[in-house]
Amino acid sequence: MLTKSQIRKIQEIIKRRFLAFTYEALGERALTKDEIKLLKRAGLLRSSVKNMIGDPYVLGKIVAITDRKRGRELDYKTVLKLVEKNAKPMTQVERLAIDYAKDHAGQYIQGIGDAMAKDAAGIVARRQMEAIRTEVVSAIEERKTTSELKTALFDAVDDKYRDWQRVASTEMNDAIQNGIFQGIKESSDEGNNQLVYKRPSPDACKYCKAVYLREDGFTPKIFKLSELIPSNIGRKAANWGPTIGSVHPWCQCQLHPVLDGFDFEKRRVVAEGFTARGKQYKPGQIVEDGEFTQLSAAQKKNLKWDAILTYTGKTGSHIKKSVEKLDFSENECICGY
Repeated sequence: MLTKSQIRKIQEIIKRRFLAFTYEALGERALTKDEIKLLKRAGLLRSSVKNMIGDPYVLGKIVAITDRKRGRELDYKTVLKLVEKNAKPMTQVERLAIDYAKDHAGQYIQGIGDAMAKDAAGIVARRQMEAIRTEVVSAIEERKTTSELKTALFDAVDDKYRDWQRVASTEMNDAIQNGIFQGIKESSDEGNNQLVYKRPSPDACKYCKAVYLREDGFTPKIFKLSELIPSNIGRKAANWGPTIGSVHPWCQCQLHPVLDGFDFEKRRVVAEGFTARGKQYKPGQIVEDGEFTQLSAAQKKNLKWDAILTYTGKTGSHIKKSVEKLDFSENECICGY
């Protein structure tokens, strides 16, 4: 049986959710200042709402839990977990990422695919795959960190020797990137012709930089969605191409859309802040040619070349082909793929 304090806590969660729906349906005047502050602290105050049906639906599901016989048999922690999970507004990308994870989570677990073909090992492999899928989906739903997912995978799968941090990082990024991919595709009038890019971080590996950057080493290549492949599983590093999800284990390159008519232009930007002629130059600030010529030699050293996404009016002519032969000196990646 639930205690009075436990029931009161669940009621408070339901009340906060109902207040959030009231705010979104009727506006700020429908609530007191204290109630609005309560929603802000709970993270339930959204400035714009696209789906008004979702909020009362969530409230209905929470109420249903307390009415069903099965719901009465659940312990307090389980009920509270269900309430908290259903009370969190979920973005379109998160929903799409969950859909992808349900179908594909576990693809970066080496050896499981081969084991699936063997009768004895196949049973174990299928259980491991299902455990991985369940934990990845749960991690996205509950917005866990990769470290928390690593711990969950370690506990759920009977394999204490695998690098679960690598698995958690890759599976999570793969699911999220596929969610972003579907979100961009569904929201664009161009469909598979929508232009996108990935900009690797400065410390990214040479493979990601070769796949996603132009010859200058900092300007992103622009692709169509249709040019991105599902994954590089089964390919040698020399033949890796641009992917929807991770290029390789540990990959964290993020997918972004490009509006038609935009392209990356080579521009000078401030690397380290400085002051010149009474003007303060901040990191990331663009410095035009006219300003550059007026700087001293020491001040010019604080600048670097970078690629800035700007409107050029060009349409399609700047797209780089994604499938090309990449000549690497090594065929193995330090990430352990």
